Amino acid sequence: MAGRLRFADVWAGVNYQFKGDDDTPAVLGFAEIALREKHRESSASSKSALLGLTTYKAIDPLVFSLTTAYRFNRIRKDGSADYKPGNLLFINPSVGFAVNDRVTLTTGLQWTNRQADQVNGKNQGFRRTSTDLLLGVGYGIAKGNTVNTTFKANASSRNGADLRVHWLRTF
Repeated sequence: MAGRLRFADVWAGVNYQFKGDDDTPAVLGFAEIALREKHRESSASSKSALLGLTTYKAIDPLVFSLTTAYRFNRIRKDGSADYKPGNLLFINPSVGFAVNDRVTLTTGLQWTNRQADQVNGKNQGFRRTSTDLLLGVGYGIAKGNTVNTTFKANASSRNGADLRVHWLRTF
């Protein structure tokens, strides 16, 4: 049913700061795993993982960043079929504007290169690329807790948009 809102995925991840932002940009690494992914007929757990790096430079009140990541996907069942989503690489340059000590507005682009999905070992389509426009807002709800909301709209090859909400807890 077109236009229907539905729950898609739940992921969990960790990040680590390898280098702080000083005379040269900061470097962060991150890893995420899919706790639950919805497919056409079934759902899967722990079948996809993402590894990436982010570098950023803050020049108050702006933050310039570049994130790149690779998503690995394993075969899972979708109904009676063996389904493997295509692995993907993305690159995301962005600019953030710190409105105040609790609110940050962001904008950027995301270029994605995705391999063809496979059903029962056969490619479904071709490798494809896309470019998306990202608009977001981050809100520090309490010390060490930030909620980021990002709207992603297609700017190139496919229709659609999505809205993502991330909660970041700093320990």
